[in-house]
Formats: sequence, C-alpha cells, structure tokens
Amino acid sequence: MKLVVFSLFQKRFLKKIVTVFLFFLKLNFNAQGNTNENYSSADKQEIDTLSLQIENLVSLTNYYFEKNPDSMLYFQNLLLKKIEKVEGIEKQIKVYAKVIREEMLVGHNNLSKKLTPVIVRLCNQTKNYSILSKVYYYHGYYYQTHKSNTDSAATFYLKSLTLAMRENDKSMLANLNSAIGILYYNNSLCDSALRYINQSIIYHTQLKDSVNLLLDEFNLAAIYACKTDYFNAEKVFNQTLLKCRLQKNKIMELNAMFNLANLKNRSGKQIEAQEEVIHLIAKSKEYNQKNSILNAITLWAAIKFDLKEYKSAISKGEEALQMSIELASNEFISSNLNILISATKADGDFKKSVYYLEKKHKFDDSLATIKNTRYLEKLKGEYNLDLKNKELYEKTVLLEQNLQNNRNKNSIIWLLVALILILLILFYLYISRKRAKQLLEQQTVLQIEQQKEFSSFINGQESERKRIASDLHDGLAQNLVMLSLKVNSLKTESSVDNEKRIELKKDIDTLISETRSIAHNMMPDVLVELGLAKALKSMIYKLNEAHATLRVSLDHDERNFRLHRDLEIQVYRVIQELLNNTIKYAKASSCEIKFMSEGGNLNLLVKDNGIGFDSSLKQNFGIGLKSISARVTSLGGTIMINSTLGKGTETNIYLPLSNA
Repeated sequence: MKLVVFSLFQKRFLKKIVTVFLFFLKLNFNAQGNTNENYSSADKQEIDTLSLQIENLVSLTNYYFEKNPDSMLYFQNLLLKKIEKVEGIEKQIKVYAKVIREEMLVGHNNLSKKLTPVIVRLCNQTKNYSILSKVYYYHGYYYQTHKSNTDSAATFYLKSLTLAMRENDKSMLANLNSAIGILYYNNSLCDSALRYINQSIIYHTQLKDSVNLLLDEFNLAAIYACKTDYFNAEKVFNQTLLKCRLQKNKIMELNAMFNLANLKNRSGKQIEAQEEVIHLIAKSKEYNQKNSILNAITLWAAIKFDLKEYKSAISKGEEALQMSIELASNEFISSNLNILISATKADGDFKKSVYYLEKKHKFDDSLATIKNTRYLEKLKGEYNLDLKNKELYEKTVLLEQNLQNNRNKNSIIWLLVALILILLILFYLYISRKRAKQLLEQQTVLQIEQQKEFSSFINGQESERKRIASDLHDGLAQNLVMLSLKVNSLKTESSVDNEKRIELKKDIDTLISETRSIAHNMMPDVLVELGLAKALKSMIYKLNEAHATLRVSLDHDERNFRLHRDLEIQVYRVIQELLNNTIKYAKASSCEIKFMSEGGNLNLLVKDNGIGFDSSLKQNFGIGLKSISARVTSLGGTIMINSTLGKGTETNIYLPLSNA
C-alpha cells in the first residue's frame, strides 16, 4: 500500500509541474499574437479593426464547427469574403496569420489547412520569416496541445526554430526552446528536455523576462526530479523560492514551497518534508491562500503514511478531506479518500477502510453523473443559442464599436441562464435517481424474499413427498403384503370360496403395485441412488409402455456426472411436469428430451410435435407452466417457452451448475 500512496503523490507532483508547463506554453502562445510591428498608425488601426472582426468570425466558425455545419459554413464564407477584401501582401500575411492563430488556439485547423500553403508562399516571396516562424509555432502548439501528435509538433517547432535563429528573434527562440523542452519531457526524453530548457533560460535571462524565467526554473526542477536527480532538483527549487520572495510573487512562492516539500518526501527525507509542510501552512495562512493550505495538509497526510504513522495520516487525511469538501475541490476529495482508504487499512481498521472505500465509489459515481448531465445541458443550451448568436453577430457587424461589450453582456446572461438550468436539472436528476434507487432496492428485497419463500415451499413440498412415499412404501405397502400373505394362507373347502380368495389376493397385489408406483413417483429410488439420467430413463420407459400413441426419447451427456441431490430432484420435477403437460394437452406423437452440461450451465430441452399454443399470450400459461417457471427462477436459471399453434412446443431451460 505504500507504493500506491507514493505513486499517487508522485503523480500529483508531476501534475503540478505539468500544469506550470501548460500555463507557460499557453502564455507564450498568446505572446506570439502581436503582428502589427513596423506599420503606420493608420495601417495599424485598420489592421486592429480588421483583426477584431476576424477574431469574432473565427470564434463563431469554431463554435459551430461540430454543432451546426450550416452555421459554420455561413460564418466561414463571411470570413473568407472579409479576407479577400484585404489589399497588399503584407496585410494579407498579417490577416492570414491572425486567422491561423485564432483557429489553432481552440484546437481547429479547418481554415488553416487552406491558408497555410498561401501564407508560406507569401512569406517566402516577401522574405517575412518572422511571421512564418510564428505560423509554424502555432502548428506545433496545435499538434502538441490538441492532437497529442509528438512527431508533427516536433517537426513544426524545429521549422520555426530554424527561422527564428535566422532572424535572431530571441523572444521566439526562448519560447520555442521552452516548448520543445516540454515536448521532450512529456515523452520522457529528459536529457533532451534539459538541454532545451537550459537554452530557454539563457534567452529569458538575456531578455530580462523574470516571470518566464521563474517558470523555466520550475520546469528545470521538474526535469531533474523526473531523472531522480533530487539534489539538483532541490537546489533549483531553493533558488526559485528565493527569487519568488525577492519578487514578492506570493503564488509562485507557495508553489515552490509545496514542490520542495513534495520533492523531499519523494527522495526519502520525510522529516525535512514535514518541516517544509509546516512552513508552507504558516505562509499560506499568512497569504490567506486556502487552496495552498489544503495542498499542504494533503501532502502531510501522505508523508505521515510514508513514515508509517498511520493514525496521524488518518487524522491529517480527515482534516484535508473536510477542507476539500468545504472548498468543493473534487480532485483533493478523491486524493484524500485514497489516502484514508490506504491508511485505515494499514492501521488495521478495516471497518473504516470499507467506509471510505464506499464513500470513494459514491463520489466517483456522482462525478460521472454531474459530468454527463452538464454535457447534455451544455448541448441543449448551445442548440437554443444558434439563431440568437447569428442574429447577434449580424448586429455587431453594423455596430463594430460596441461588438465586444455586447458579446460580453450576452455571454454573462447566457452563462447565468445555463448555470441555473444546470443546477435545476442536477437537482431533479438527483431526486429522481434517489427515488429510482430506493424503488430498485425495494423490488430487489421483495424478489429475494419471494424466491426464498418459494424455495422453502418447494423444499417443504419435496420433504412431504419423501415422507408420504416412505409411509406408503414402508407402512401401507408392507401391510398390504402381510394381508396378501394371510389371504394366501387361508384354506377353504369350497371351490367358490377358493376362487374368491384368489380374486381377493389379485386385488391386494394390484393395490400393492399401485401403492409402490405412487411411492416411486413421489420420490423415485433410482433418482436418489443412481442419479438424474437413470431416473429419467426409468420414467420414460414407463411412459412409453403406458402410452402407445406417444414416443418419448432421451438424449443426454454420456459422461457419468452427478448433480447436487436437491438440484437433481428439482430438474426431475420440471421434466416430469413438462411431460405431464405434453400428455394432457399437446396430443403429440413424439417428445424429445435433451440435457447436457456446458460452460458451467445445465442446458435442458423438451420438444414435442403436438398442437402447440400461442406462447406470446400470458393467459395461455397455466398453473403448471407458472410453477415450472417459478422453480427455474428459484434455482437462478432462465426458461424460454416457444410455441405456435399447430407447430408443437419447445422449452429451453438453462440452470447454473454452481450448486451442482
């Protein structure tokens, strides 16, 4: 269990660093959006106005990309018309780059596939390698972030890097080295990642970009940790922590303190890690950062677990869990439940461990339900917004100066409406699910009770059959035998009396035979002693002798296997009842019985060529068939009765052999 908790927090540590990576990548991507350098103020204003229109058109095109193809084509055509009106190659390059950037930022490349070959040709024609470098950078970002295609991302990043080096664009070089370092890190190529991140640090140092330099150092420490070079990772985190304090960057300072404590825990320095956590909690309280406090307490619980101080781990885990619930942090609720499950189990408190395990399952179920519900409601809300968004855009084309304000206001209104709808629907679904669950539980309990009652009834019935059979065989039959012997021993002088004695003896012998036959049918000795197959053969032999117009055949598994005695009796009764129905109602000339064991089941087939009935109508099922269905259900099996008027009846029964 120690490995589970360790891997959990190792993953959390790396996830924390990767979050910084993605923030860095997104930050640098946005930094590449400025393409208006070296323009006059009039041209710059024209491009800014045009860029705003294009950004809105691209946003609407992306919005309807999968939701409404017709609306997407409508806005795409408007966008292409707007682009065609741009005069001058340099302005076209800026506009094309803007479209590609805005589209790839949200994970689409529908227009970019058409525009990229054009902008590559124009940039090469005008030798504008600076923007071409940015275009390749956008492609690399798109394939890395939205498609997880490492090869394509690396190809575009390296193309961009070559052009940036040619132009000596240090800002671009810094961002590219950082992006490539992240790409290699995510593919566990830590040495290559280290080389590119170090190069990014050099460029950001030259640019005096303190914010991105801090992020680079975070990334560097993460790579050292990935290489299990904890000494250098700790050294870099300490340097970064000092810089954060000098720059008074509180969030980054707390981030560095957490990762430093986590790193020490991973490297086996649990005592030092505890001290770092205590400092982190104090500093988080000073800065009033509740999420950071939660992060620290959760890590403390993991450290206590690693130290095998399970009671302390449970205490800290419960404290962190309570705080996670207060802050509505699903990620931390899940993590702390995992810690509590492991810690209570390691402490030997299995009752609590099961309690937290059940809470974890319920929590996971609720998350899945909320996620699905929100997605459905989002689709509904987006569908209802289609026409209004189109109308809104047409108005904004006429009123360009008020475009952004109108969009923001409407976005807030629809967001509030969607939020209210989601909350109402979630509440309704919660109540409905709770009621449905209660009803299902009641039905399940009732069904189990009914099955138990029926099983008890069947068992009691078989016990009574056995008792009566025993009484008939051992009591009445024996008395009749004794009576037969006494009658046989009587001596009479008269021939008439002698004939009456012989006739009386025959009657008594007939009673003895019928009594034994009744006792045999109620509980056949051959079934108890030799098993189901022999008992069925005996029953079929007697039926064929008694009914000249009906021929019954038996086909069964030749392997000599025995089932559980109770199961054999139940199967025997089912076949006996089916044959009785065939004799009474089917008017059949032949009846075929097959049974064999296969795949852990006993497969049973009873088929006749009688007059049949309409099995789709429930009223055609009499007491006998209902009794058979109830017996099969009580044994955990299934029964299928297929019959058509004039085409006979076929009954298939499948019984599990787990009780055999």
